[in-house]
This record gives sequence, structure tokens and C-alpha cells, in this order.
Amino acid sequence: FTRNVFDPMDYTPMVLNKIPRINRTTTNGFELALSVLFQSGVQHLAETPDGLKNTPDYIKSFLRRLPASWQDITFIDGFPGKFAVIARKSGNKWYVAGINAEDTEKNLSLNLSFLKAYKTGTLITDGAEALSFTTGNVSAGKQVQVAVKPHGGFVMVFER
Repeated sequence: FTRNVFDPMDYTPMVLNKIPRINRTTTNGFELALSVLFQSGVQHLAETPDGLKNTPDYIKSFLRRLPASWQDITFIDGFPGKFAVIARKSGNKWYVAGINAEDTEKNLSLNLSFLKAYKTGTLITDGAEALSFTTGNVSAGKQVQVAVKPHGGFVMVFER
């Protein structure tokens, strides 16, 4: 909540695979959400060749299209040390990203009424298996329920 308040920070988000000699506690959904939540002056993503090899095509497509800069930002919900949900706009797209920093699943009720000009978007979140994803549609312009795994996360993309 204090990083990125005024300017970008130096941070390298996202690893979607196991890291040698490191016990990763975050899910892939959490890691993917960091690419939207945190803004760095030079945004670059840390990933291994094995991580990309095992990553679904829709995740690679999401990462290829991830904007280098943002025109608007909206705080949606959060509490320090527990969870954070932020929306960022680039061009005609809104990206909504959230992370859960706690050891228990969190059921979030998110007010997306500011997206009333949009109909539906794409939700990417954690899959049933470790290091996996699932994707689906999500409605815009209303209250949306999102279940976030422990140390998990999600991204939504809305485009007109």
C-alpha cells in the first residue's frame, strides 16, 4: 500500500515455475497479478524457460499484451498485509488484479460498477492443480464475487 504511491518502484514480478532452492509460497495467480498490481519504471518479468514452456497459451498472450504504461488507476479494495485489489487502465482496456496475502481462502465481493460501459471480461485465476491457471468470463459494471486461494491471486481484463 505504500509502494507505488507516487512513482514506480524497482521490482521484478512474476515467476510461474518452481525456483531452485526456494520454497515458493505464492500461487501462479498471485504471481500473474503482480504484473498488474506493481508498476516499475522498466517492467520486466522474471521467468525460466521451463516456466514458459509449461505456461498455457492464453497466459503467454496476456503477458504479450500487457501494457508498458497506464493512464488511470483505481483502488478497489484491500487491507495492508491481508489483500489488495487494484484496477489499471491502458487505452480501451481495464485490468483488475488482486492478491491474497493470507493463509486462508478469501471470498471477495468487488464493486466493478465503474466498468458499466463494458459488458464482460476475462478472469484468470488459480487452477485446481499447483502452478496451474483457470480462465472464464466475468460480468462488468456490478458486484462480482471472486474466490482467491491462500497466497493466491487473479487478473481480469475488460475491453471495449
